[in-house]
Amino acid sequence: MAFPTVRYDADDGSDINSGSQNTNDTIYTDTSTGETVTDTATATITFSGTVNLSDVKDDDSDMIWVGHAQDEQKLFRIMSFTGGKATCTAVVVEPNVGAAGFGATDTWGIGGIRKTLIADASDDVNNWQLGWKVTLAGGDYLIDGTQDLDTGFDAALSFLRIESSNVGVEVPKIYSTSTSLPMFDTTAVSSAIWTGITFEYRGTGNNSQEMLRYGTGTRWVFDRCHMNGNTGAGGAMADCLSGSGLDASIAVIESELEGFSNTPIEVFGRETTVVLNCSIHDNNNGMQISPGNDGSCYVSNNLFYDNTVNNIRLGDMNQFCHINIVSNTFFNAGSGDNINTADTTVPTAVLVIIYNNVFHDGVYGINATAQMGNYIWTNHNHFGDHTTASQQNVTLNDGDAEAGGDPSFVSEVTPDFTPDTGSALINSGAPVPTK
Repeated sequence: MAFPTVRYDADDGSDINSGSQNTNDTIYTDTSTGETVTDTATATITFSGTVNLSDVKDDDSDMIWVGHAQDEQKLFRIMSFTGGKATCTAVVVEPNVGAAGFGATDTWGIGGIRKTLIADASDDVNNWQLGWKVTLAGGDYLIDGTQDLDTGFDAALSFLRIESSNVGVEVPKIYSTSTSLPMFDTTAVSSAIWTGITFEYRGTGNNSQEMLRYGTGTRWVFDRCHMNGNTGAGGAMADCLSGSGLDASIAVIESELEGFSNTPIEVFGRETTVVLNCSIHDNNNGMQISPGNDGSCYVSNNLFYDNTVNNIRLGDMNQFCHINIVSNTFFNAGSGDNINTADTTVPTAVLVIIYNNVFHDGVYGINATAQMGNYIWTNHNHFGDHTTASQQNVTLNDGDAEAGGDPSFVSEVTPDFTPDTGSALINSGAPVPTK
């Protein structure tokens, strides 16, 4: 079973008479065929005459665009051809057209490359379905206001995939100048993988709002993305609920998050959050972790630096939550700490593992409340050049060590924050952090 790929090019695409790629890139439209469309059933789009669609794929991977009213579905996956492809009188589609239909003289298109995400009489984002792939060529793509991305979840259909047309070469930028954030929101189940996308806020006055918000049942993955708040947005992503009312899974991998006036990643609900191989810098706080009941968070192999207050803030915990902070590098925590904890009423069965990290600068490497310190286990961390001390209210283990004297402990140019492999620490058997 194949699924459509919806292609976009902000510079050379077209919103009129343009669907998605087909086998020979032939573009069929109402103009080229002389036929308009209407709907005669909830899953059928009917042409006003006979149309030759010979080059359209018949493996369910092609789609038709219909230029009808805003806020109605206008991108449809073609499932079958009435009368055959060469003498087609109608196409059966999904999702359903809907009982209201869209009239008897609408324009349409199959093939080609689309241009904008929100501007041609209807918002494409609301049309995207599970299993589809959306590719964006390099360029700027405006999101004006908040777009719902409630795709649902079906294990057989996998995720909606939104990605650069050439990851690492083409850099598509989804941006907003709106006074209203988030750009993307979901209050229902949503499943999406974003790859090679830049998210930018280019407005002002949204210091308390996030660019992306998610709800119960959300499964989002951000792979090789770049998120920039430009000091105008409060955060990159956060859930729309708090405490134990949220079930979600979020992964941020090999991405860069910068320029947020509050915190780029906030973990509050009963969710599983993974942050892996990222660079998180020049924000107010680097990350806020306050899981709900049964929540978990895994933070590994990241670089946290030049965040104004704390690199990681551990807020109020709920019972049965588990946090792993492993093999990260923390540098220049600003006026605060590399890891700062706030909770004074820690509930049952909380565990925080802080293992094999590099901590440099900041008031403390790890600054815990007296209550929270009892729930933190550390080992094989390297501490250096803190204003006050390596830790407060935390019992360090034999593998933890001071490393401030290592000659290449800090190099802001590379950046390579790994302790020198010829240091006394490494010679004595202490493991080298992986970043």
